Amino acid sequence: TMTNADVATFVQHARAFCAFAEHAHRLDNEQRLVAARQHLADLLSAGLRLPDAAPSMSAEQSELADAGFEALLPANVKSNTWVGFDGVDGYAHPLELFDISSAIGWGSLRDDVSDIYRDLRQGLAYWDQGFADDAVWSWRHSLGTHWGQHASNALATLHEWISKV
Repeated sequence: TMTNADVATFVQHARAFCAFAEHAHRLDNEQRLVAARQHLADLLSAGLRLPDAAPSMSAEQSELADAGFEALLPANVKSNTWVGFDGVDGYAHPLELFDISSAIGWGSLRDDVSDIYRDLRQGLAYWDQGFADDAVWSWRHSLGTHWGQHASNALATLHEWISKV
């Protein structure tokens, strides 16, 4: 079992982000904007310090651990129902960051929060079931392939929005 301080810090930030996403409707818009930016910065910073890990569960165990996972997600954190941010949701970003002639893609802060939440929750489900290596592997893998992109795009968008207001 992992007891690395960097993992403990990440778990703390993952739980804090999930609590924020679940209860964001209780905050006014300015509080949501500022809190989201801080949570995303904390998550990215902590995620970059996660150690290497290899999953320990078999494919069958992983399927069992994931069974019913989607149904357990709160309805208010899905992208079409999350409270969002008044005045800002959609944003443009290059599809290929290092290609100046790249096409422009469109992102959604609601979708970003929802997808990050889902990826973090999945890892927390592994963590809470005692599969620490699988949780860390899941978070590190999806940092590079999914939630990290959502988090960095959302952080840049929120930072720009807050800085101009």
